[in-house]
Amino acid sequence: MTVSKHELAVNHLVSHDLHSRLKALRFIKNSVIGNRTKKDLYIQLGVVPRYGVKPPLQDSTCSAREISAHFRLNLSENLGRLVGFLAGGDNDDLQVKVQAAIVLGSFAYGNDENVSALVHANATPPLLDCLSILHDLTSSSSDTSIKNLKLLEAAARALKAIFNSSMSPKSDVFIGQHLADLVALLDASPLEALGADEAACVRIAELAASILARCCDTYDQQLHIAATGAIPLLVRLMGCGFSKAQEAALDALASLGRQNAELGKVIANTKVNGDMPTTIMMLKLVRDKCPTMRLMAATCLTNLYRTGVIPETSADVTLVVLPTLVKLLREGGLMQERAPLVLADLVMESEVAQRAAFDSDAIPRLAEILNGVNEDEVGALDMSGHTDRIKENMLVAIAAMSLMSKDCRTQAIDAKVLPHVVAGLSHRLTSVRLAACKCARSLSRSVKEVRTSLVEANVTPPLLKLLSDESTAMQAEACGVLCNIVMDFSPMKQEVIDKGGLEYFVKFTHSSDPHLRLHSVWALKNLLYKASTASKVVVIRQLTYSHLVELLKDPEPLIEEQAVSLVGNLVYGGEENVEEAFQGFGEDQLLDILESKLSWYPDSFGWKVRLTIENALLALANILVGNERHKQAIMNRQNILKSLPHFMDHERAAVRCATIWCLINMTWQEGDDNCVADRVRHLRAMGFEEKLKSMITDPEQDVRDRVRTAVSAFHAHSERMQI
Repeated sequence: MTVSKHELAVNHLVSHDLHSRLKALRFIKNSVIGNRTKKDLYIQLGVVPRYGVKPPLQDSTCSAREISAHFRLNLSENLGRLVGFLAGGDNDDLQVKVQAAIVLGSFAYGNDENVSALVHANATPPLLDCLSILHDLTSSSSDTSIKNLKLLEAAARALKAIFNSSMSPKSDVFIGQHLADLVALLDASPLEALGADEAACVRIAELAASILARCCDTYDQQLHIAATGAIPLLVRLMGCGFSKAQEAALDALASLGRQNAELGKVIANTKVNGDMPTTIMMLKLVRDKCPTMRLMAATCLTNLYRTGVIPETSADVTLVVLPTLVKLLREGGLMQERAPLVLADLVMESEVAQRAAFDSDAIPRLAEILNGVNEDEVGALDMSGHTDRIKENMLVAIAAMSLMSKDCRTQAIDAKVLPHVVAGLSHRLTSVRLAACKCARSLSRSVKEVRTSLVEANVTPPLLKLLSDESTAMQAEACGVLCNIVMDFSPMKQEVIDKGGLEYFVKFTHSSDPHLRLHSVWALKNLLYKASTASKVVVIRQLTYSHLVELLKDPEPLIEEQAVSLVGNLVYGGEENVEEAFQGFGEDQLLDILESKLSWYPDSFGWKVRLTIENALLALANILVGNERHKQAIMNRQNILKSLPHFMDHERAAVRCATIWCLINMTWQEGDDNCVADRVRHLRAMGFEEKLKSMITDPEQDVRDRVRTAVSAFHAHSERMQI
């Protein structure tokens, strides 16, 4: 049987002759670097095929699964042999180690499946061990030092490729001295002192920074890296003048400062070259001629801005960073993938930044790119999902910009974004569907758009279909959009009910996923908003009062808040609706629930309790619109009455206003004069009239208006008594 030169090279890896192994490694290295076809070939060969066994692709009787299993087995086994070369302690094997590290790195640059095989072969620890040779360089001969330096760079390059994959084991870096070795590589000066080439030393520092950037997934990892002294060295590297190293340093600093206010302050307070503030240097690099440099600097500044290190009103963000990101969208390629996500982070939950995005015409630019994306685009980038990622990230950015800004929502509609949103809701990829959902949710926050544009775009059918999506996150996000669509003013409300939306909402209230449970309760609450009594009966029969009681005791404060608000909508509308709830819950149980939500104690102004107070007060106010029996039931609850004065002093105007509504409804003259008179006397005796008079000068106009109405009711009763 004829053996190919590639099979022969693989066979020579197990040779006892050092020269043969080295020659084979060099041949494989030269074959696979930059050649995906050759990488696939060596994977098919299992890198070191078992003697006498044909490559399985030649056997037509093998199933695809058997072939895949064979490849994975051989690849894992024989990558282990390459890994074994790195563990040898003989200096004569330095060249073998260098070549083995280069080959392993080349395979890692292939795809996640290759990285998974490397991880399975336990390649990461010995590659990390190679970094410790930095400590041996000073005691080595000149020739050995050069070889060690090559091994150091080859190992670091392989590690960078491995850690660029989501399959990489980040925990390996935090074992033993590995992290300290990596951080030490950020300082090029010890290597330069040994006479090493400056460019090579900076390349190694660049690789170390790139690896560290991928190891900041958790708060603890960020702190661990910072505690090892990485931040000052990264800041110094950021100002080194070598563009690739500066980009890597910015990448690592951005990762360390992401959602970490503590490290954000450390980064901002560290000086470049002893005198220049870090943020000034970053702003300088935002204006660099290189697009990647501008993106990395903008990412760093965005992350610092998000942690509060840079003030929200800073002109540096609105006049420099944001326009830079918008301009980067014109660069094409990977910039159109990455810049939108940074934009989304920058404007998230910031009305100031969203206003700046509107002024910069960011949304029309994003829409222009979406309109230009060719579904049939072919190329190296698109083979890896480039087009899909552009769609996803553009939609994520538009969603973030239009979340709080009505102007941005209008701008998005005018820019013809909706067809892309509707198409995205049915996309084959979960990530794109999720991004489209987020965008639809932001756009549906405007009443005008719900009534017109979203109706015309026919957004409801694909959203209802997503309620049966296999992804729980997708179901929750679709629920979130439908929350806005089923409000009273929406013409799509009945469509959602008629096409099975109600059944899904009720089903999801039983979910173990709190996000899905929250959005389903929220959707049911909105379905009940100003609904007819008949519609309320339909909803509550499916939900059941007993399950609603469970939701009112949900351990998640946000879900409890929405459940209380749901009760408020249930009893809204007068006597008939209040009586239905009294009968359904049981009068005592319903009032016990509200009393528990309004029970005042020292930390009642804490955020968890504050979530339910306003909604419980509004529910109480709605019950007090009922008949005299309903009102008297509340008057008989002394604990509820005693809690109200505390809420009249609440820090939030909405809570104060809701409390006054309760008093207005208790004293309003509609029914039996004697019943009203009894309530007014009781409330006056408890000091409510005097308390109301003290609120005439409340700083909020809405509260002052309600107070005047309540005081008038007390006065009117006094006048009737005098007559």
